[in-house]
Amino acid sequence: MKSISVPISLSPHVVDGKPRGYYIIAQRLWQQQPILFRHQFVGFTKNLVSTIAHPGHLDSVLKMAVYNPHLNDAPVSWISKAKMYPAGTGVRIYLPGSILKPTSAGMKKIETMGSLCIEQEIYYLNVPKLNADILFGRKELE
Repeated sequence: MKSISVPISLSPHVVDGKPRGYYIIAQRLWQQQPILFRHQFVGFTKNLVSTIAHPGHLDSVLKMAVYNPHLNDAPVSWISKAKMYPAGTGVRIYLPGSILKPTSAGMKKIETMGSLCIEQEIYYLNVPKLNADILFGRKELE
């Protein structure tokens, strides 16, 4: 598995003063924006992972789970599809509130580091800041 460190921003998505979800913004992934699928997959190993690019025949969470049950020799639980939008030399991935919801509308943007990994024709983003304690609600995102 190859991986490179990338800067990641976690930005709350607020509509009419109500927290709805988060955007994961990853920059400096490539020099020119490639053509990518809008629908990607979000999963969980020890941290949250999101695909950036995958083979075209993987169009459902079930197919993704059967095709790739492990990432980096760790079992992965594919949670949901997520929408991805191009953002300059990177991407914005929307995580709905059913996966991760801001605790208040006044939450600030969080800057952290993640990694872009490649395995079995799948490019994915690993976000160590979003671990089990945060995803399962035992801790708040800081």
